[in-house]
This record gives sequence, structure tokens and C-alpha cells, in this order.
Amino acid sequence: MIQNANVISVMSEIELIYCRILRDGQLQNFYLRVKDVEHAHADRVFNAIHESFVELGMPEWRQKLIGAG
Repeated sequence: MIQNANVISVMSEIELIYCRILRDGQLQNFYLRVKDVEHAHADRVFNAIHESFVELGMPEWRQKLIGAG
């Protein structure tokens, strides 16, 4: 469903990465991965998010990105 979404929003908390999409007029949340982050620096958090999407077969996820938090 995430791959077919027109737009996505990505959120992360500590080691949990999840995605929000709009499907049939309804917001839906999906947990993507639990991922170790070496440090809470922005580049490390971004790398963990990117690796999660790559592992799910979505290396171009940023083209759909409209929000992050």
C-alpha cells in the first residue's frame, strides 16, 4: 500500500519508523521497521529511515515525501 500511495509522511521515535498515507480518503499508519540508530543526530536518523525504505524495495521514497517528524 505504501508503494502505491501518491504521497507519504514519515515519522520516527527512538528506534521505531512508521509511515502515514492517505488511502480512500482515510489516513492510515504503518510501522515500517524497528531500526537501531547509532546517535540521535539528523544524518543518522535519516540514514536509518532511508535504509528501511530500501529494504522494503522503495529506494525512491523521497519523491513521495510530503512530511517528516
